[in-house]
Amino acid sequence: MKPYEILKAAAELPWTQGEAARDANGIPCEPWSKRAVCFCVHGAITKAGLNAPFRVRQEARDEMEAFVGSNLRFWNDAAGRTAKDAKAALLDCAELLETEEMIEAGIAGLQKRPGHAA
Repeated sequence: MKPYEILKAAAELPWTQGEAARDANGIPCEPWSKRAVCFCVHGAITKAGLNAPFRVRQEARDEMEAFVGSNLRFWNDAAGRTAKDAKAALLDCAELLETEEMIEAGIAGLQKRPGHAA
């Protein structure tokens, strides 16, 4: 799993503020709990990346924080922030990371071509 895949999956999870995750009754719980049904951005990245290596999950979080220019919990819980804002930011960051990866792969592929000076 790649960081951008985690961000895309996180964008599909229901959103909340004030806690990493909540159960169906609105009670706070851990993002990895089976009871969790909605998530802050940080919690959503945790949930979406549970099967990914920790370093990949951390990279997704770091890239998202760089993208929004703030600690994810502060950004998520800012007054006026909406689920639409959170989903858009997650998807925009994912798209940026995926594009960067494609560009890097293309450049690496070109450098491997015969006759190409590295």
